[in-house]
Amino acid sequence: MNNKSQIFLLHFAGGSCYSFEFLRKYLNKNFDFIPLELPGRGRRYNESTLLNKSLCIEDYTDQIKILEK
Repeated sequence: MNNKSQIFLLHFAGGSCYSFEFLRKYLNKNFDFIPLELPGRGRRYNESTLLNKSLCIEDYTDQIKILEK
């Protein structure tokens, strides 16, 4: 079992998961650094952008659920 605290990072408008890389060096080994990303940004650039807040929230929660498995 992983005893690390998880930090989920949600990028700002126009940002991506790479927007938080500067923080990684400040977190000690007791934290899991988990930047989430919406479609159309960064690693998910080729996916269609979501234009509805509810769909964005659903996407974020789906990403977290996948990490729990």
